[in-house]
Amino acid sequence: LKDRGVIALANGGKEGWTLEVAMGVLAPSFYGGNDFFNKVMRGDTTFKDPRFTNALGRLLEVRPYLPPGFMGVGYADMQQVFINEQAAMFVGGIWELGFFEKQNPNLKMDIMRGPAAKAGDVPVVSNYADGNYGINAKTRHPDAAVKFIRWTATREFGQMFHDKLKQLSAVPGVQIKDPLLRKVQQWDQHSTPYVMLVGFRWQAPTGSTLIQSALQGMMSDKLTPAQVGDIVHRGLATWYEPFRGK
Repeated sequence: LKDRGVIALANGGKEGWTLEVAMGVLAPSFYGGNDFFNKVMRGDTTFKDPRFTNALGRLLEVRPYLPPGFMGVGYADMQQVFINEQAAMFVGGIWELGFFEKQNPNLKMDIMRGPAAKAGDVPVVSNYADGNYGINAKTRHPDAAVKFIRWTATREFGQMFHDKLKQLSAVPGVQIKDPLLRKVQQWDQHSTPYVMLVGFRWQAPTGSTLIQSALQGMMSDKLTPAQVGDIVHRGLATWYEPFRGK
């Protein structure tokens, strides 16, 4: 793609959270997926583990294929570059599907997982449940609000959520019609949690806050992968008991 003058990857680094998503796509097969996640949650290892820091180094390998000046490219820019077919690929989550198709109905695309650690391995994908519905405690219409909340748990709502927004629904029994979403559902058999979002976001500094800014430093050549791991570890050790003293 690059040899033909095509931007291979639409991604940038202006907003740190997009780099955390890229880490979730590109790194888990290299750091060991659930095996690493379970060990780091127990404190049997830390984010200084070479498996993790070497996996972060894989992100550096994609830099030659990002847009020029990629550290100044924000999320909306990334989306537009891909939607307008100025870049061949977009490293992100399946939640982008409905938006991409709505913005460019003629866009022909497919999806793939991040790379496996070695030939023959099944790639690991990152996932987490994101989104909820709540009722304002000060509402003047509590009965109507409860009725609406209950409706969001019905198959009718779940199917509409899938059909209209091209999203996977948490409601059991929803028929997954979109072929790309069916792929994602199959890939879930080989999934691991987004490590910071699921395991380390419950006190400050959160794992996401730490990894996002550190990845920005790494992608702009201010930090090494090992330094990123050390920064994340030291920040989390201020409140995560299994890391203290390590």
